[in-house]
Amino acid sequence: MEWPGEKGVSLSAAVLFSEYRHQRSIWREALSVIADAAAGQCWRRAGLFLLFALCLMPHMAMAQAAAQDDPEAGMIGWPQAEMRHALDYFIERRMRELDIPGVALAVIADGRIVYEKGYGYADADGDQAVTPNTLFEVGGLGLPLEAYASMLLVRERKMSLDTPLSEHL
Repeated sequence: MEWPGEKGVSLSAAVLFSEYRHQRSIWREALSVIADAAAGQCWRRAGLFLLFALCLMPHMAMAQAAAQDDPEAGMIGWPQAEMRHALDYFIERRMRELDIPGVALAVIADGRIVYEKGYGYADADGDQAVTPNTLFEVGGLGLPLEAYASMLLVRERKMSLDTPLSEHL
């Protein structure tokens, strides 16, 4: 499955991944730590930080250049691999924060599934991994969904709230 576009997807949903992008800014902070360490004559520590940062710089520069090359990108245009990595990071982080055992995700663009993945476990014991085809019970969500669908029909004048329910069944 491929993301739409050659370089990636233009997503306003990039806001959701601000934490991921923030991780890249951590390396800028690392460079300031290197400068501080060098100023304080801690050359060994500064050298280790610098070596580590230099190993990661090419990856960050390529991602940033790809994002700037796309003039139609809303906030940011992301290459496919980086988008998938950011999505994984975001979903897994939110699952931990909200104590969610499993999620099945599908990204849909232009009416087709462009990415699907399962995260976590489908059962409480952690024996069955979630796949994109895992079915989840909706619990008590049926009633609010029916009410919402009914109100959409009322808005489109295909149904009236004054009409007896028996006429619709």
